[in-house]
Amino acid sequence: MQTGLTAAQLARMREQVAGMLPDVCVIQAATYTSDGAGGWTESYQAVTGGTVACRLDPLGARTRAETDAAQESQKSFYELTVPYTAPLAMDRVVLVGGVRYDIAELHGAESWAVTRTARLTRSTVDWGD
Repeated sequence: MQTGLTAAQLARMREQVAGMLPDVCVIQAATYTSDGAGGWTESYQAVTGGTVACRLDPLGARTRAETDAAQESQKSFYELTVPYTAPLAMDRVVLVGGVRYDIAELHGAESWAVTRTARLTRSTVDWGD
């Protein structure tokens, strides 16, 4: 009984998975610029190697209402799948189709390093009528 994969088998699995990632995402990290008055301005820039193929799947009806700074928002949850080399990290955000998602959880190492997965959240503010 074979317990491991050869390098060639693993490479073939990675190639096959790449064909199942229909979208492109941009992984970004925050940068901070001084505002000259003791504060800063936050912006996001793509990280090196951060434009990758991906698949974004909604996690069913997992939507939760939250209140922050007296504004109600709806938070939706998604599963992101990217190539195993994608530079995902907890302090980064992901853009898919121009929509920003926050990384809520990185999933642990799998037996074979074929893909990386993360749970993402997207908040939408309810501005009322």
